[in-house]
Amino acid sequence: MEQELFLELKKKAHTLPALVHIGKAGLSQNVIEEIIKQLKVHHLIKVKFLKNFMDDTAKTKREIGEELAVKTNSTLICMVGNTIVMYKQ
Repeated sequence: MEQELFLELKKKAHTLPALVHIGKAGLSQNVIEEIIKQLKVHHLIKVKFLKNFMDDTAKTKREIGEELAVKTNSTLICMVGNTIVMYKQ
């Protein structure tokens, strides 16, 4: 992905609300399907990891973000706190 596009997407995502929240259910098939659905509609989305999810997983936020990007065939744009930004053209 071009650096300019990457920076533009990161800037656009700044004002977006998190559309998907991942809680105690974790990375269930329903959560992945919802992310895919939101990416089809919005192309650029935020996904928030809730505290109870982070407490129950041994994976790092980066590992989770990369796993979601692979499973949803999207690009991980950035991570800020417990929120990731994903993009799919």
